[in-house]
Amino acid sequence: QAPEATPEATPEPTPEATQEPTPEATPEATPEATPEATPEPTPEPLTATWSPPASHDGTAFTFPLSFNKPVQLSYRNLRDVIIEADGGSVTKSRRAVPGSNQNWNVTIVPDGAGDITLRLNVRGACGDNTAICSNEGEQITTGLANIVSGASAAPPTPTPTPTPEPTPEPTPEPTPTPTPEPTPEPTPEPTPAPTPEPTPEPTPEPTPEPTPEPTPEPTPEPTPEPTPEPTPAPTPAPTLNGMAAPANVTVEVTKSRPTSGSPHIITLRWDDPANPAITGYEYRLKLESATEWERWWDVYRSDGSTTVARFGRLNEGASYQMQLRPVADGKPGLASEVSFTTPPAD
Repeated sequence: QAPEATPEATPEPTPEATQEPTPEATPEATPEATPEATPEPTPEPLTATWSPPASHDGTAFTFPLSFNKPVQLSYRNLRDVIIEADGGSVTKSRRAVPGSNQNWNVTIVPDGAGDITLRLNVRGACGDNTAICSNEGEQITTGLANIVSGASAAPPTPTPTPTPEPTPEPTPEPTPTPTPEPTPEPTPEPTPAPTPEPTPEPTPEPTPEPTPEPTPEPTPEPTPEPTPEPTPAPTPAPTLNGMAAPANVTVEVTKSRPTSGSPHIITLRWDDPANPAITGYEYRLKLESATEWERWWDVYRSDGSTTVARFGRLNEGASYQMQLRPVADGKPGLASEVSFTTPPAD
């Protein structure tokens, strides 16, 4: 009988040593940095920039005008008061974007071929038609000025001196030898018979005419000189605030260039009143069919010596009435009135 197998002793598992967790170091709290105060930015001032051309050829030209902020400005004040053009006329000021007063296009018509001095004036206070202010009430303090050279300033093109072509010497032609002609023999002429001379008749002596006696001229009676009538003293012209109405006012309507922005130009002329109290002139318009006048406008850059004014941008083929009056420190004088009709459209 086989011996029974003795079971081997199964070793008991040895428990592993349990490691206690090592406590992590607690980080110290870092103090938060105190933020520094940020200075408020300085507001940018209201400024203007433009780009007129360096020269012109005598025809109308247009250039951009921009402000760095929206401004309170009408096209009429910009055209008639704020922008000045010595040697030309400001005929148009148009917004680059409808409804926005920040960017503009300005059109100038030269008076001739000379230089044009452009100025953007800075004057008056906010609310005046001579001032430029932002929507927040900030006023522009720096103006602009440029000179646009005219066509007459261009240097003349030198005329090349023509080189004379050599003149060929004439070739002498040979002189032909004359051939002697034969001399004809003379033919004897017949002797004429003598003609008897006529006997002259006696000439009767003229009978002298009787000399007429001179008729005595009548002595003119002296004409009495007329007694001059006394010249009445001139009646003084009526005045208002010491200023009479402008005298001998005339109006001339002429066609303008197609590029000027206006189909015609109205030129108004009057006599110089030689009144040192006058500081400028005003005008106003109305259609003949209208019952009310428009408001009074200043004649651009006028003073007491001004006798000519020009206007444009009126309806074609329309009849107008215009009044002109002098002004002395804001006080108006008497007005003169003229009528004219603009030519119809072509």
